[in-house]
Amino acid sequence: MSVQSAPDLDKFFTDLPCLEGERVCLRPLQLTDAEAVYAYGQDINVARYTSWPQHESIEDAKRFLHRVTESYRAGEPSPWGVCIKNSSDGRVIGTAGFLNWNRPHARAEIGFALDKSFWGQGFTTESVRLIIRFGFETMGLNRIEGLCMVANRSSARVMEKAGMTYEGILRSHQRVAITKEDSRYQDMKIYSILRSDWEAAKPG
Repeated sequence: MSVQSAPDLDKFFTDLPCLEGERVCLRPLQLTDAEAVYAYGQDINVARYTSWPQHESIEDAKRFLHRVTESYRAGEPSPWGVCIKNSSDGRVIGTAGFLNWNRPHARAEIGFALDKSFWGQGFTTESVRLIIRFGFETMGLNRIEGLCMVANRSSARVMEKAGMTYEGILRSHQRVAITKEDSRYQDMKIYSILRSDWEAAKPG
């Protein structure tokens, strides 16, 4: 499927589907997720490797969720909430999704963040694999990219385990907010996976 022939291009994010894996479920974020988002957004261990500053209050989480839901309505690339499948409360433990979508070139960038309590259990890798599959099968992408800070070995490993290839370092590529008052330019590792890579690696 080419990006030109992909159905309902403008409806992907206005009617974001739930994606189910073996252990995680990705669902649209809601304003009622504020407490769960704040729980990890205020953790400096999580925020230090993201493009957004550490949350200082639940109001920061609410503002984030308002931006996301507005993006859904506008049909703009927006993240899913990551939940543990069949959990009793359906609580969001992180986010994963597309940050940028270059339609003419059938290319998009992924991003993800997870509550530290759930690190090292494979939930992020499974989530990334689900959105990669969605990108190629539903959005008609040819290339999916991911960036992480050089020091962020965990995210680099997630992308490697999801089948992405390390391409190099983009020097001073991204200005990252350490706090609301402090932002710095960071070197970023870039990974990618092509449709041809993904198809070649599929079972059968």
